Amino acid sequence: MNKTLKITALAITLVLATAGSSFAATAWADGKTKVKDEPKKWADTIDYLHDGEKVYVEWCGKHWCFVEKKGPDGYVRKADLDFKKSKWDDDADVEICIGGGGFGGGGFGFGSLCISD
Repeated sequence: MNKTLKITALAITLVLATAGSSFAATAWADGKTKVKDEPKKWADTIDYLHDGEKVYVEWCGKHWCFVEKKGPDGYVRKADLDFKKSKWDDDADVEICIGGGGFGGGGFGFGSLCISD
């Protein structure tokens, strides 16, 4: 292979390998908060977050965020989440997620692998 073709092949491989990468945000529940199965006020409540409970936010819309947590993942009102490092956590959080799929995650639908400190 010539050099240009090798570089092109490498570039394509890197793009495909990182297509599902995303950065998840860390947030804390601001009071007792309902976790819903859909991003709608009248949707079924599938769990609760307790005041100060830490969650990983995959994405947020205007009013709702999809969160991953211990127990069932679901939708939480954006207004019920605190995204600032505050009284909830003394450690700085760094998280990198690879994979995803589904809503806003990109990827190939194989789930995700997250590494955090």
